[in-house]
Parts: sequence; structure tokens; C-alpha cells
Amino acid sequence: MSADNSLSFHIYKYLCQKIGSEEDVKAMRFAYIIDDLAIQCGTFNKIISGSKGEGLQLKGSDHDVMCIDPFFKVYESNEDVVPHSGQCIPLAMDTEDTYPCFTQLRLLNNHELIFIPTERINNTFLGRKLSSELYKLFRMEDMSNTVGKGLTSTYKVHGPCITNLTGTYDFAWCLKCDQWISEAQSWIIRPRITWPSPDLISKIISCDAVSGWLLLASFFYVHENYLLSLDIINHALRKCTNEKMYPWHIGLNQTQEYLLQLMKQTELCTLSKAITIKYPNVYNNSPVCPTELQLNVTKQAIPFHPMIFAYFLSFLCYYHLTKRRSCKQSLPQLRQEIIKHFTTNLCNLYSEPLFITCLGIAHQMLGETHIARQCFREASQKDEHHVTSAAIRLANL
Repeated sequence: MSADNSLSFHIYKYLCQKIGSEEDVKAMRFAYIIDDLAIQCGTFNKIISGSKGEGLQLKGSDHDVMCIDPFFKVYESNEDVVPHSGQCIPLAMDTEDTYPCFTQLRLLNNHELIFIPTERINNTFLGRKLSSELYKLFRMEDMSNTVGKGLTSTYKVHGPCITNLTGTYDFAWCLKCDQWISEAQSWIIRPRITWPSPDLISKIISCDAVSGWLLLASFFYVHENYLLSLDIINHALRKCTNEKMYPWHIGLNQTQEYLLQLMKQTELCTLSKAITIKYPNVYNNSPVCPTELQLNVTKQAIPFHPMIFAYFLSFLCYYHLTKRRSCKQSLPQLRQEIIKHFTTNLCNLYSEPLFITCLGIAHQMLGETHIARQCFREASQKDEHHVTSAAIRLANL
């Protein structure tokens, strides 16, 4: 047995001990599916998601539950609306002034809240647009009243979810769209032949979670699977909290409080992994290196700041998807993160010119030559060891 096969076998045995065999995982997954199909929670349907929905019983993991709101139906545009009999409020997506991967939901032009399943739903709208925060407060109050009259402290809002006070259940209230929206059409027939090689997967899983996700996203970007790459990037960004990215910048007392909270939940040997995020190493001409960075001179790996790499990669994906508005929205995020990194981190001689070069590349791709030239000029001046393509790009402008 080769060394690679032996390592894979030992990893497989270890995973079987921790989460069960392949048959165990399948059985658990189907058990939850059957539970979802058989049990209806009052007036709405539920879907068990997260690790448990995937059949994984991980120690300390919470229960992630998607709750499908029966009062609303979402459509990509007014033209897609299908008349419904019954008590349902149609909402249309509005992405005109939103960040990438986000949408606002508004009432149809000719629709009024004539049918009101509960008067409090009226209070979830700001004008004709549904408010996410007001909607979550409405659902939290509704869930608390279901448990016990007046027990408004039974749940709390936790990001996009409503969580019980012990943190064991996360409820995500969802508004369903029955059709695949245009941005997701490629998922229907997405190819499965461009997955990374076993050797590349081994290198990816040797990183910490965020670095590994970003390298995987970059791999799919290189293979022109832009939507999947964006999904992975957004997942990784949710892990990039200020406490993990800039632990020295949030103040000693807050850091200590954060560490104490983690120590209550985490074994000491894994604490250091929980409070830090490693930088993904991007090698020139590697299978995960975007084409736009292939001109970089150095053959050594340069640690890429995770959030800067994520926003740069997001920009590239939107550019190739011809989503110019999303490109324009990603660019300020990239610029702000670079500025934040320069003002809070100890920058080295390699990363600073590299990040400025990335900003210049983005402006150049958008046809903003003047700004791109400024970026390349500044980067080339800082690039004492000639590790970036800034000077070459500046000469070619």
C-alpha cells in the first residue's frame, strides 16, 4: 500500500470512529429526511439542516432547523408571479441596490395586505419592503408565545437565526421561491468532473477551515465554476470574525472575555485553532492560483490575508459572470479590507505590494485605467524584492 493510500485509510478509520461509518451517516441522514416529511410543526414545514442534516453527529454541535414560512411566496420578478388561491403574500426580489448575494423583498405593485394572517405581520414591513430585523423579531415573539404565554425571553436573535437561550437550537425562518432564480440556473446541470485531485484535497484539508475553503473556492474559480466558488467564499467569510482576524485590535478586556467564553466550550489543545485563522498560501502557477495572479514573479508562496483574498476572488467571479453591479459593490469591500489590514497589521515587504497590485488589477479589469496606474505605481515602489507583477503591468498600461 502506498503512503498516500495508507494515509487516506487512516483518515477514513479516524472519521468512522468520530462520526460513524458511511452506512451510519446515510442512515442518520435518511432518518432526518423521513422526520422532515412526516412531521409538520403546526402551520409550517421544517427541514433539518447543518451537520445533523448531513447525517453527522458531531460532539457539541447544535441543531440547525429551517422553518418554511407559509405566509409568503417569493418570485424573482413581477413577471414570474403565479396567482395563488389561499392565504399567501407574494413578494418580488429587488437586487437593484443590494450587496452581492443579497436581495430585498417587496410587495407586488398591485398587492395590498388585504389578507393578514396575523396583524403583527403588517409591522414587519418598512413601506412596501419586508424588514429582516422586524421579521425576525415577529417570529421570535411568535415562537416564545407558542412555548408559553408571555415568555418573550425564551429565544434570542442570533445573526440570521432565532436561537434558544441554551444555544442548542438555531431556527432559520425561510421564505420559499419555487423556481430556480437566474443566478442559480447553472446548478441544475452543474458538472461534477472538475473536482480537485486527491493530492490537492490533501493539501487543502491540511490548512485550517477558512484557508482550506478559500483555496477550494479558488480552485473552482480557476475551473470557471464561479457560482460554486462564490458560495464557498461566502461560507468562509462568515468565519472571519474580528476576534479571529484582529485579536490584538479589539482591546484586552474583550479579548479576555472572548477567550474565557471559548475555554468553557473548547478543549485547551484546540483553543489556539479556534481563535486564529491561518493565511492561505497561494503559489504562482499552482492549480488554485487565479490566472490574474499568474504574472507574479516570485515562485515562493506568499501568505494571502484571508478576507482580502476572499473579496478579490469574489470580484473576479462577478466579473466573469458579467455582474458589473456586483463587481462595483465588491471593490469597496476589497479596498476597505486592504486599508484595514495596513492600519491594524504588521505588513511585510511581500504582502503590501501584492494587495495593492490586486486592487490595481480589479480597477484595470473594469477599465478604470487611471486608478489602476496609480495602484501599480505605488505597488512597484513598495515592491523592493520584485515579487509582484506591478512593474510589468504599469509598463503595459
